[in-house]
Amino acid sequence: MQKLKGGLSRFPIFLHNPSPPYFFDRILSVPKALAVAAGAVLLLAGRRRVIYNLNEITLRETKKMAQQLTRERASEIWHSYNSDEALWRHAQAVEGAMRRFAARYGEDVEKWGVVGLLHDVDYEKWPQEHCKKARELLAAEGVDEELIHAVMSHGWGICCDVEPVSLMEKVLFTVDELTGLINAVAIMRPSKSVMDLELKSVKKKYKDKRFAAGVDRSTIEKGCGLLGLPLDEVITETVAGMRECADAIGLGMHPAE
Repeated sequence: MQKLKGGLSRFPIFLHNPSPPYFFDRILSVPKALAVAAGAVLLLAGRRRVIYNLNEITLRETKKMAQQLTRERASEIWHSYNSDEALWRHAQAVEGAMRRFAARYGEDVEKWGVVGLLHDVDYEKWPQEHCKKARELLAAEGVDEELIHAVMSHGWGICCDVEPVSLMEKVLFTVDELTGLINAVAIMRPSKSVMDLELKSVKKKYKDKRFAAGVDRSTIEKGCGLLGLPLDEVITETVAGMRECADAIGLGMHPAE
């Protein structure tokens, strides 16, 4: 190796020293240390982002739960605009049917129930604006747009042009009229109850267009088509739902007269 003046090598001694000095070992380890440090910073930053995102999701879900319309609140809203007991029984009958179908489909039973409870919220005071006035009332009460749309959709082709799109909306559209027919059939029976009401009894009256003539059979059948379910199955499920709230809607078991 070429020597410089004073006997020094042109290159640092540690390049040809079989045992490099400690400081050189430290120099060689700097890139590794920097890489490790950088990795640690990125990892921590990533973890912070994940935690932040999780916190954001948790916050949104918490707010959503806090804003979720409870049955108690739905009842308060209904009674703010209505006082007719027959309408209240009908609202609960539709609620019962909605809850039944929600359970069948593995959906949110509470959400479907309050939609059923509120579906006629505007009918008593604003029958000429039925379903249209509901938007104004429910929006003022802070009800979620999804539920407002569902409530309005049950009047599709009858009193408004809001089409039922979701499964929840299609069920509401179908069972509204049907609960009225089932109620009429039940009160004609000796027991005046849905608890012992059979499918064949409902079907017999369903076919008689003079019975409960105000019930629009075509709407029920249209709804069955939307759901892709036979009429018999829809009737059976609706009766089962009304049995769950039979006492509240005045159709529990009564002794024969």
